[in-house]
Amino acid sequence: MEVIFHRLFYWMRLIPIADIVSAHGIKGGLKVYLYNTDDPLIYNLKSVYAGTENDNSLFRISRIKKLDKRFCIINLEGVITRHQAESYRNRKLFITPDMLPPLPENFVYLSLLVGFCVFDQQGSEVGVVEDFINTGAQDVMIVKSISASEFMVPFVDEFIKKIDIERCQIFINMMEGLLD
Repeated sequence: MEVIFHRLFYWMRLIPIADIVSAHGIKGGLKVYLYNTDDPLIYNLKSVYAGTENDNSLFRISRIKKLDKRFCIINLEGVITRHQAESYRNRKLFITPDMLPPLPENFVYLSLLVGFCVFDQQGSEVGVVEDFINTGAQDVMIVKSISASEFMVPFVDEFIKKIDIERCQIFINMMEGLLD
């Protein structure tokens, strides 16, 4: 699989990493529910966006305390009262792709590929990446086809031929029976 990396597409795409479930304490703490417990990158971040995808603000993290595998308490600079913290209840924490830790060459974050156009080996558009699932043995890309049906593509070199980050495109090897 050939991966072409360009940063133009990435600059402001927001990636949700946690839900803000409640205020905590009287000094503006936020109790958050983490989406990824396998590698909770939140503990290594210096800042996050808080709010909704369309209405958010960037905050520096002043303190973070792990409660358990799924929850932590986070304090954001500028959110210093319980009332301010309550205004973020039922909102999310986001990061941008440039806040993600770097990956080795030819690796890519699957969540960033959602929404990419999918093309066959002749260059004809066949659909759009809708999601990814992990079957235990491998990751599988769920593609919504042009006819509005869904099909699955194993995310392995045999099927994924090229990923063009700049153009938001994935080129796949359409083997017989893939659309059945």
